[in-house]
Amino acid sequence: MKESRIPLVGSAPFFHAASSTAGDIWTAVLVLLPCLAWGTYAFGWRALAVVFCSVAAAMVGDLMQSGFRGRFELGDGSAALTGLLIGYSMTAGVPLHIPILSSLFAILVVKGAFGGLGNNWMNPALAGIVFATLNWPGSMAWIGSDPRLGAAGVPESLGSFAASVDAGLTHLFNSGFSPIFGVELADGYIGPLLGLRDGRIGETSGFLLLAASAILIGNRILRWEVPASIFAAFGTLTWIFGGMRTENSFFSGDVLGALSHGSFFLVAFFMATDPVTSPTRRSRSLWYGAGIGSIAFILGYFGTRFDAMGAAVLMMNCFVPALDGMWKRRKEGGAA
Repeated sequence: MKESRIPLVGSAPFFHAASSTAGDIWTAVLVLLPCLAWGTYAFGWRALAVVFCSVAAAMVGDLMQSGFRGRFELGDGSAALTGLLIGYSMTAGVPLHIPILSSLFAILVVKGAFGGLGNNWMNPALAGIVFATLNWPGSMAWIGSDPRLGAAGVPESLGSFAASVDAGLTHLFNSGFSPIFGVELADGYIGPLLGLRDGRIGETSGFLLLAASAILIGNRILRWEVPASIFAAFGTLTWIFGGMRTENSFFSGDVLGALSHGSFFLVAFFMATDPVTSPTRRSRSLWYGAGIGSIAFILGYFGTRFDAMGAAVLMMNCFVPALDGMWKRRKEGGAA
């Protein structure tokens, strides 16, 4: 006689969670749009064209790869988010064929060739960025082509405004908080955090990226364990060894300067936390993030410092099955 299995449930009342994968992804797209608005203001309409081409190519690629399998996934928003992140990681002056080809590579090769959403072993957006960096390294540099841009890479009017804002806010912080905490903030930190600097389209404003991250973490869309462990590992190693770059001693690295750039926030919060390519267990997420932070520091300290965070995430993506398998083996063996 065949045994019937009845699912066990708890007692009433029951609650329904309204969240979904598509809803979470489109929420991430929505909270990232202010970064696009700022990038367009700072670098001109050319920045908007770069991001548009990247997103459009990603969505066309998703239609192709999902249509080939007969299961359309465009509505889940993953292609739009991938294209948005790739566009954000490029300069306003990049030739338009670069974001287009990078997004197509991310969707057709990294995502589609492995079976679509949920089956890719590395983050598609990061893979597209690394693809662009390896093939067009000169175009991925931090120099824009908008006619308003000065020698520093930002509009000259914005550059002078940045210096005055940074000096004013730094003085305000030091006069209000320095007596309380006993720490005086040097010039040059607040401006870059607000986005008053040169850089790539969606990475310049660390403040906007932090605000978007806070919204997603508050709604439990992002796991805080991954970025927290990334910041802890990277910051600790920078503090211990980072000062040696400037011929200082140990324990003199500029942690605040190393962590105040939007590129670090964009990768740590919006790419490293990809639920498909990160560990399923929260405890393993701490190991995963610590590995990313450590590898990023090593690559940046001893290497070229160019896209060290992205390369670190892709390297740790390779270890995710081992991290998840380690937990399963311990559970089967009865270990805590």
